[in-house]
Amino acid sequence: EINWAEDFIKKYSEKLSPEVRRETVLFAWAEIYFHRKKYEKVLETLSKETFSEPGEKISVRILIAQAFYELKEFETLLNYIDTSLRFLNKNVTLSESKLSYFKRFLGLLKKIIDTANKQNDSEKEILIKNLKSLQTAEKNWLIKKSEEIIC
Repeated sequence: EINWAEDFIKKYSEKLSPEVRRETVLFAWAEIYFHRKKYEKVLETLSKETFSEPGEKISVRILIAQAFYELKEFETLLNYIDTSLRFLNKNVTLSESKLSYFKRFLGLLKKIIDTANKQNDSEKEILIKNLKSLQTAEKNWLIKKSEEIIC
């Protein structure tokens, strides 16, 4: 599946309109690097462009947050979450439901980090149960990360 996506980007990226090509291709490569667990490469790739569309900016922020988490850069990630929440609070071009969807992801990621440092397994299990009932960006990834903190 990842190889197919890589081949697709190589083969068809030139068919994208020039206005969106660079951003779209960079984000697609960052997604591929993420799935290949090349998290430093994700950060490097996404730092090459200032994404213009609000929805793209949010998707980029989520992927960067995930890469920081996977790199165990928790202090950097917590600062990044705070910066991202400030960005979302200033963003008026997205609907309130979309903003809430992305804010919830950041809040839950912060909660996973906080809960991981606690010894209380029941609190961790409550977090997983709550995660499963919520609508949020990258829900399956969040559930996986919350399940890992119990082990």
